[in-house]
Parts: sequence; C-alpha cells; structure tokens
Amino acid sequence: MFLVLFIGLSLSLLTFTILKRVVAAPGWAALATLAFVCALPFLAGSNQVYSDLVAGIFILHATSLLVNALQDKSLSTMQRWILSSELAFLPWLYYRYLPPTLVLLLALVWIMYMFRRVGESTWMQFLPLVIVGCSFTALGVYNYSAFHNVLGMFRGNTVEYDVSKIAMIFLGLHLDSFQGMFLQQPLLWLALLGIVPFAFANGRAAALVGLGKVDPLRELQLGEVT
Repeated sequence: MFLVLFIGLSLSLLTFTILKRVVAAPGWAALATLAFVCALPFLAGSNQVYSDLVAGIFILHATSLLVNALQDKSLSTMQRWILSSELAFLPWLYYRYLPPTLVLLLALVWIMYMFRRVGESTWMQFLPLVIVGCSFTALGVYNYSAFHNVLGMFRGNTVEYDVSKIAMIFLGLHLDSFQGMFLQQPLLWLALLGIVPFAFANGRAAALVGLGKVDPLRELQLGEVT
C-alpha cells in the first residue's frame, strides 16, 4: 500500500514539476504530464507494484535536481539532504540499483565541489558520502544478521553471465511485440529521437541522464537461490 500511494501521489507532481522547466507553457506541460502518466503500463489500473517504479521515481527526481544544479550552478542545503536521502534509500529496494546510485552520488559530490560556497566547511562537501556510506553499512549489517552474508540471499554463483541471453533479453525489452517498450509505448520513439538535440544542448546533463539510467545488472540472469 505504501508503494502504491507513493507512486500515485508523487509521479504526476514530479513529472509536472520537471516539465515546467522544459516547457514554458504550463498547459502544454500538464498535457505532456497526462500523456506520460497515463502511458502503458497504466499505473492506476495495475495490479502489481514493482520496486522498479519507486526506484525510477527516485532516480528521475535525483537526476532532475542534479541537471538543474548544473544549469543554475548552485545546490541548496535542502536539495543536498534530499539527494543524499534518495540515494541512500535506493539500494534497500534492490541490489541492481547500486550502479545508478554510485553514478548519481559521484555527480552530486562533483557538483558540490565545483559550485562550493565561500566559507563552507570541508565536511559539508562530503556529507552525501557519509549518509550513503552509513546506509550501505546498515544494509550490510541487516543482510548479515538475516542471511549471514553482507549481500543478503545472493551468493557468488547466483549470477550467470551469458552474452546470448543478455542480448535476447535486451532486444526483447525494447522490440518484443508483447513486452517491448518501443512497441508498447510509441511515445518513447520521440524520446529516442530527442537524445541527439539534448546532447547538443547540454552535453554534461545528457551524459549524467544516460549514466544514471544505466542498469547493467538488469539483464543478468539470476540463478536459483539456495
């Protein structure tokens, strides 16, 4: 119920807030928000809630704050706390959110260093590292107490690496007639075409968005957990 309420209450407001910085007219921003929120899968009519949806919202919001910081060349104290809290929470949802968490964390530290305030103490610049580090440590302690392993239920032989299976799953996620994102949601073709002008308009922001969305653990085949 918490996941359902979180997604339903935050996704529309978050999307509209982000689009208002891109689209000057609030009416068009609201229309684009409606098209995005009501796209497949239709969340309001879904009978399943995955951690991907919650993690996607956190990653989307964290990325938008970092991109805005690149443009505004500033990051408020409240935004630092919000970003640190979001990044600290992501690994608790699932292990495969570690790569985007680390990418966004490094971007946050770099932005704080580049746009550091005059007279700001050094430890404040490393505050996100401390918060996320404490979260990682707490997660490891919990996993060890529950599963006698800092990685939880997973072991070294849990992950299987097969290039052919990875390629098949990757293509299926994008082009499969039943599950392919580009076939199920044609609006994503517009987003794909928009990558090039986005990169020309703001290369650093485009690189951050691309790296923040990379999920190399998604296509790995998880074997039986014993």
